[in-house]
Amino acid sequence: MTHAPGKRLAVVALFVLVVGLLAGGIWRYGYGQALDQLEKQATSDLALASDRFTGQLRRYQELAVLMAEHPELAALRRGGDNRAAQALLLDAADKTGALGLLYADPGGRVLARAGDSPDRLTGTPYFERALNGALGQSYGRYGRAGQRAYIYAAPAFGPGEGEVRGVLVVLIDIAELEWDWIGGQPAVF
Repeated sequence: MTHAPGKRLAVVALFVLVVGLLAGGIWRYGYGQALDQLEKQATSDLALASDRFTGQLRRYQELAVLMAEHPELAALRRGGDNRAAQALLLDAADKTGALGLLYADPGGRVLARAGDSPDRLTGTPYFERALNGALGQSYGRYGRAGQRAYIYAAPAFGPGEGEVRGVLVVLIDIAELEWDWIGGQPAVF
């Protein structure tokens, strides 16, 4: 009988150890399942945010491509009305929230401008790509204030063999796009 309290204590300790190990295993399994669900939700949220951001940028891409061939801008090369072209660009910038728009000739000379836009175009990768007939794009700090911006540069083709007669450049303020995300669910950093 003297061994009975020691045996009971050993059995109780073994029981507590087994229950503790079982509880720890169940907790670990539940924790892993919760993290897996959280990872799947976060991946889905990030994909949706990425799609939303791409959609917002696509709006400006389409603006650049569609406006590059506008008759008011094409007339600038033939000595057309600069005020009408600038009013057109300003109207487009106001309606779309673009940081700036400009139309330049193939030599990089700005013919019309609205909003904040770069002063030097020659030698920039997006402008050179547009001069080669493709849609140029870039990201960096642009404008007079050095804002974070995304740029699209769309070529405007001349009659004949498809030579580039001008380039329309659209600057998008990244901070403005991010501002739309404040208060949105779920939060994206």
